[in-house]
Amino acid sequence: MKRSLAGMGAALSLLAVPIPALASPASDAKNACSAELRRDYNAGTDSVTVSERGYDRFVVNGSAERRGDYRDFNCRTENGRVQSLYVSGMSRESGSSNNTGKAVAAVGVAVALAAIIAAASSKKKSHEYDRYDEDRNNDYYRPSDSGDSYRPAGGVICYRRQRACYNRYNDEYLSGWTQHEFRY
Repeated sequence: MKRSLAGMGAALSLLAVPIPALASPASDAKNACSAELRRDYNAGTDSVTVSERGYDRFVVNGSAERRGDYRDFNCRTENGRVQSLYVSGMSRESGSSNNTGKAVAAVGVAVALAAIIAAASSKKKSHEYDRYDEDRNNDYYRPSDSGDSYRPAGGVICYRRQRACYNRYNDEYLSGWTQHEFRY
């Protein structure tokens, strides 16, 4: 008996807890439009009226205020979501997301600068035109007896110091063999 009374007491105490009132669809529409105005226009609302259009569709009208400038707004909602929002004579100006665009731009600039610095400080600065020396017959580039040259194939001679390969018979520069041998 005591057990059943204790259970009934617990059930009655649960019923005594106040239950919060559920929000009406009209207030949901008003809140959705206000939130959209804060987010996209960085503006507050004043003198708001809500008109029901049926099937959980509402039209919310009022004044949007940003830094002392008041403009009329018209907002249409359906199922608690904003379908359209128009503020006469006020351009969009995001409050919290305004800095997001600046942050994205800053990251883009930082990446571009990093790429430029990496390219400028690259260890592999030799290019095709840097390897080709007009004065190839100079002993500095082509010593005949120092072991600096080798022949990877018949008719091809490569010079390690110059990091370039030539046709052995007519002294013509061979870019394909140079890229193959020196991994350019």
